[in-house]
Amino acid sequence: PYILHHNKVTEKVVVLFHGLSDSPFYFRSIAQSIYQQGNNVIVALMPGHGKKQADEDMQDSGLADRWRAHVSEVIDYAASLGKQRYLGGFSTGGALTTEYILQNPGSVKGLMLFSGALALDTSVE
Repeated sequence: PYILHHNKVTEKVVVLFHGLSDSPFYFRSIAQSIYQQGNNVIVALMPGHGKKQADEDMQDSGLADRWRAHVSEVIDYAASLGKQRYLGGFSTGGALTTEYILQNPGSVKGLMLFSGALALDTSVE
């Protein structure tokens, strides 16, 4: 996880959440671009990820609730870094941020959903 911070509260703060079995690395170039536009950026690491031995964590029946709690905590923290909060997510991160917005209407200014670009060969069809 990492924060790109301008050493001040900015007008906008963007919080990005990666997908299942992914990492904050996925958002490296996206986060940098958002930061260069003058915004503070938080790129979260979802519980159960970033571990060499993640099997036990990923099989935890309460993992989805831990993800939801983590999303809420990071979004709450983001209020200290920007006047308007924007969320972004890829795959599972997109589902969790969408769920957050639906359960907390008016709490954030906008939502960005990302989809991976795949290079497919001709045998796929």
